[in-house]
Amino acid sequence: MGSFSLSLQKIIFLSLLVPVMAQAREFEEIKIPDTFKCGDKTVPLQAAALRTFTWLKIRVYVVALYSEHKFSGMDDPKIGIRPACYELTFLRDVDNEDTDKAWEAQFNDSSQFPYTDLAKHVQFLKDKYGAIKGERKHVFALLPNGISEIWENGNKRGEIKGEEFQKNFLSIWYGKKPPSDKVKEGLIKGF
Repeated sequence: MGSFSLSLQKIIFLSLLVPVMAQAREFEEIKIPDTFKCGDKTVPLQAAALRTFTWLKIRVYVVALYSEHKFSGMDDPKIGIRPACYELTFLRDVDNEDTDKAWEAQFNDSSQFPYTDLAKHVQFLKDKYGAIKGERKHVFALLPNGISEIWENGNKRGEIKGEEFQKNFLSIWYGKKPPSDKVKEGLIKGF
């Protein structure tokens, strides 16, 4: 009877662990939590996509969307619901020059809502990041009242105030010229 009780206790204990271990999904060999604390709210994972570069399909980063809803594009009324967090997990090193070029190109090519401080905000991003060495996670937390927090490896790097930046940031992913059609499709399709 004693060994049966012990086995039953082990079974109960292990069954309690299963939900905890199942709280992350694997996407492109990256473990992505099913929920994320975005601002002061915990929100579910909605989608993830892989950014590749050139015809060689060099893997650059995985982007994950955490929000109450998936977004189907810039015309989707749900795209304005906050909070929404985008976590980018870089899969390769990128030098400072290429990082700067990527920020400039993406905002120049994709931004659909020009505003006076856009160049200043892009420069802020370039100044905060620089070269990417080793696995780095960047989080862009789009919060209510137009506050966008920028995080790197769990440390807040700064914030940008204004709905204009948020709209332009979203147009990078869901607008006319995303980093790639596969990234846009992955973020729209979801899990």
